[in-house]
Amino acid sequence: MCKKYFMALSLSIVLSMSMAEGAFAESSMDSADVLLESMVAEFDSTISAITEELENVNEAVGGTYEGYDENKQMLSDWYTYVISETTALVEKTEESAAEYYRLIAQSSDWEDAMDDLYDDIYDGAFEDLYDAIYEDLYDDVYDDYYDGIIDDAYDELNYEIWSTVSSECYNEWDDSTSDFYTLWSDAESNFYRDWSDISSEFYRGNFDIEFILSGEPRGSFGDDVKAIEAEFDTTIDYLTEELNAVCDSFGGTYDGYVANKQNLSDWYELAVSETNELFTTVKEDSIEYFRTVALSGDVDTKYVWQYDLSDYYRYIYEDAFTNYYRSVYTGLSQIIYREIYNGVVSSGNSTTDYSSWSSERSDCYSQYSEFRSTIYSAYSDAHSKSYSMRSAVYSGFNQGNTDIDELLAEFITEDDMIDGMHVKFKETMDGYIEFIDEFCEFMDTYAATDGTDTELMEQYIELIEQCASTMKDLSAMLDEEMNEVETAYYEDGLLHISQKLSGRENAE
Repeated sequence: MCKKYFMALSLSIVLSMSMAEGAFAESSMDSADVLLESMVAEFDSTISAITEELENVNEAVGGTYEGYDENKQMLSDWYTYVISETTALVEKTEESAAEYYRLIAQSSDWEDAMDDLYDDIYDGAFEDLYDAIYEDLYDDVYDDYYDGIIDDAYDELNYEIWSTVSSECYNEWDDSTSDFYTLWSDAESNFYRDWSDISSEFYRGNFDIEFILSGEPRGSFGDDVKAIEAEFDTTIDYLTEELNAVCDSFGGTYDGYVANKQNLSDWYELAVSETNELFTTVKEDSIEYFRTVALSGDVDTKYVWQYDLSDYYRYIYEDAFTNYYRSVYTGLSQIIYREIYNGVVSSGNSTTDYSSWSSERSDCYSQYSEFRSTIYSAYSDAHSKSYSMRSAVYSGFNQGNTDIDELLAEFITEDDMIDGMHVKFKETMDGYIEFIDEFCEFMDTYAATDGTDTELMEQYIELIEQCASTMKDLSAMLDEEMNEVETAYYEDGLLHISQKLSGRENAE
């Protein structure tokens, strides 16, 4: 009786717990649905608020230049309002999405919930925000103000005044549209990245939301990835500091520009040189990073090495390269265009002979244009190689191939560096050491025989031929100047060879 009662009680407890878990999961999904609806509503509310504020500005301006001149601060404030409201929306969406993930992680219906989030927010609300603000409202501002009110005032105002007002109106609009697009693009991209990471981890059975959304590298070599990323930041900071010094040397005047324009030419040369050096270093460090992963125990576990390569993709291919593009190609270029070309150089129009000024202005723009073209080409090539290398390694690891030299053969050149040494030097030195090791091993084997083994004789002939080729490569290598790392590696190699050969002599 007691036993039956105990079994019935246990079964009742288990059933109660199961029902409670089911009810809790169902409650979580209901909460997630409500939260998703509120997230969509936040987007709609933000769009409405920004639209209403612009309508207030338009009403105050009244479609006239006089109204614009009196109330242009309202338009400036609207630009600020757009960015602040969008920023608040993005932050709120990030918080809500994290809570949404926590809620659905407790349900077996998380796949459908993830699809709903993708459809309603990434593919819905974000696109609606872009269309309403970037495509509609900003276009309306451009048409109504810069291409409308300001353009119509051309015949009413003194040219210099009109030109200044027109430039200020356009630059303010351009800055705001650029800031909004960057904000929106980053937010949408980050949202998708988190959504994708969560989906992948859920499929793997990992429901630790805090770990997934920590924002920190998840692989075993996060410090190495961050070190590569820091190289981008160092170059950006250096070029920014140097360009600011160039701008200061002009003193805000056309005459200052003419007297010191060589500073700008030197900066262009510096920027291209530093960019090329950065991308060369990043490629070499990337190869070493992949080599480190390949030689680690991570390759034995699929999810682990996938984290390593995902870290590289996120922090280098996506974040670091994008930051460099925005900071140097876009950001510093914009400073040059506005403060120098369209600033101090343009100011010389009213104080200098037109022919002389026009020539200076044309030369300034040509240098600027060539710089942008060169930087973009270097960035595009390096960015593409970064993706291709990571893809080649990912594919190789997936197939069980961890030979980085083989996987990245098309990207490794003789001028590349490995551990501070030129690839050609290291390959030659390693080949020489490998030959000596093989030769000593052969001689030990040969010494233990009566000397009549034909296979050993054939191997001996092959070694003689290999020796000639190896010594030829070694001789060519020694004709080149070695750096400190290569010299130390060369001396260590000679010591190894000397010990190997002396060991054989002692054995004999």
